Amino acid sequence: MNMSMSISLISITIDRKEKTTKTK
Repeated sequence: MNMSMSISLISITIDRKEKTTKTK
């Protein structure tokens, strides 16, 4: 698995979680 790909996926997931928390 590509390292950069996994890092980008993790960052995207974290960003979504933060947005959801802020919205709620």
